[in-house]
Amino acid sequence: MPEPTTPESSESAPDASLTLRSVAGAFLDGALRPSAASLIGTFLVVGALMGACLVLITPRNLARIDMGYVMQNNYDSYASLTGVVFRHRFEGFEPDSLFIVGTSAMHHGFPPDPIVEGLVEESLGRPIDVVPVYSDAISAWEIMNVFGMFDEIPDGSVVIMGLNALSFVRGTERLELLRDRQRLPFMSEAFKDELRLSGLEVPSSTGNYFLDNAKFFTARIKSVQNLLKGPRRHVRGYDVRSAPPDPGRWERVMTILLERIEAYDGQVESSLEVLARTIDLIESKGSNIRVVLVEPPLNPDAYPELNRDGVLTRHSERMARFAREQGVAYWDVNEEAALSADDFADYIHLRTSPSRERWAEILCRRIAALFRESGASAPGGGS
Repeated sequence: MPEPTTPESSESAPDASLTLRSVAGAFLDGALRPSAASLIGTFLVVGALMGACLVLITPRNLARIDMGYVMQNNYDSYASLTGVVFRHRFEGFEPDSLFIVGTSAMHHGFPPDPIVEGLVEESLGRPIDVVPVYSDAISAWEIMNVFGMFDEIPDGSVVIMGLNALSFVRGTERLELLRDRQRLPFMSEAFKDELRLSGLEVPSSTGNYFLDNAKFFTARIKSVQNLLKGPRRHVRGYDVRSAPPDPGRWERVMTILLERIEAYDGQVESSLEVLARTIDLIESKGSNIRVVLVEPPLNPDAYPELNRDGVLTRHSERMARFAREQGVAYWDVNEEAALSADDFADYIHLRTSPSRERWAEILCRRIAALFRESGASAPGGGS
């Protein structure tokens, strides 16, 4: 039988609780009360963390860790891309590498990388490796910066680069912003050359990687919680959430896009010059590298609104002419894929849907044909 509760035993529990509260209170009081000891302790902790950052955060170490620990959320495309760049910079590439380059529209247009690899392998007859170079609103300058970080890429690689008309509406003020915001924590020599060509100053270096790219890391200070919760994964936003239930969002977005696209005719030629230098840089990294310019998916309901004065028609004609001048291909399979407005989350982002499957399958068949033509890494030089 349980022992009867005595007055002494019933009073002992409150005393223990009071003791715990008093100890906790004393600890907090001592920790928070201003004093020389607490100040010195704070400086020691901060100094130790800063010292660890200065010593441990390096490109080579970032190549070794899961960059999901650095991502501030699951949509942090620039942290994810940083991991891709550093990993391949130090580890190299697989023989048959397919680089898929572009904005979030391209990321949403293609299914997950293993599915793309399977679709190409099914048509090609041998495996390929997808290297994702996706980032939100990535520019030709940033694409140049990424490829400038690689000493070489495998001969016969295929680079699919998706840029739409809105990618050609910004001038050198955009380049200056990219330099100052540090969306990517590295600066290749090719990117520095673009700064000089545009009359912009190249930032000076302290010689320490963390200090030179502190803006990138301090913007992600909250990612320290990932050490407890685990690394994040870069996901397609509309694969995991529905379109925002805001009936006025479409009109607001269209108003902004129409304002931006007005600058297309005035900026396209200088923007294409940047793209031409980017293509030259990519092709210089290996032999027989195939570059393809791809028109990203576009909601068919958005096309007539954005093409009110024929700007999208002019863009398509200009891109086809530019591709011929550069000796690269230009693909626009949107009409062939019969994209449905119901399959879009907004004006440009495809959900997981039949439209995405058709669009990706068409491109993957064409990509496989390019690999067959190049014969990259195939036994006997072909397949």
